[in-house]
Amino acid sequence: MKVNYKDAAIVLILVTFGAIVLAFGGCFGWAELIRGNVSVFIFSVSILYFSFSYDKWRRNKEEDDKRKRILKGIHKEIIERARYLQHYQKQREENPEGYFVNIPVFPSSAWESAIANGYYEPQNQEWADCSYIYNATENVNLNLAIVRGIYYQSTFTIEDRIKHLMPYDALLQNAIKQLMVIIDENLQRLERDLSISREEVVRINNDITRRIEEALSK
Repeated sequence: MKVNYKDAAIVLILVTFGAIVLAFGGCFGWAELIRGNVSVFIFSVSILYFSFSYDKWRRNKEEDDKRKRILKGIHKEIIERARYLQHYQKQREENPEGYFVNIPVFPSSAWESAIANGYYEPQNQEWADCSYIYNATENVNLNLAIVRGIYYQSTFTIEDRIKHLMPYDALLQNAIKQLMVIIDENLQRLERDLSISREEVVRINNDITRRIEEALSK
C-alpha cells in the first residue's frame, strides 16, 4: 500500500504554516499569546488530520492485504483444479482403452470469499477469466462424474461401455486441453500481479501434487 502523498503534503503544509505563525507572527503585529493560540490550533488540526489520514491508510491497507490473500487463495485453487485435470490426462494417456477417474469436488472457498466481499467485477477481464475457469472446471468435473457413473452402473459389457463412452471422453479431453491454455495464462498473470516468486510457485505445485496423489491413492 503506497503512502498517500496528498495527505502527507497537507500535513506538512499545516505544520509548516503553524511553525511560521509561531516564529514570525510578531512581524504582523500579533501578540505572543495570539501567535501561541493560532499555532497550537494549527498543530492540533495537523495532528487530527494526520490521525484521520493514518486510520484511512490503515483501513485501506488491511482491505488491500485481505484482497491479496483471497487472490492468492484463488491462485492455489486454480492450480489444484489444473493438477487434478492433468492427473486425469496422464492416467488417460496411460490407459487409452478407457480411464474414468473419480475426481473429488474442487475447492472454491477463496472464490466464494471474493464474491462475498464484493471483489468480483464481471466487467474486469481478469475476474471474467477466473469466473470462466471456475465454471469450466466445474463443468468438466461434473461431466467426468457423469461418464464415470455411466461406466460403472451400466449393464453393458466393459467393451461396449468403453465404445459408447469414448466419444464423450474425447470431447472432455479436448475441453481440458483448451482450458489448460487459459489456466496457464491466468496463473502467470496472478503470479505477476501478486509478486509470487518462482520458488513459491514450485512449492505450491509440489504441495498440491502430493496432496492429490495421496487423496487419489486411498
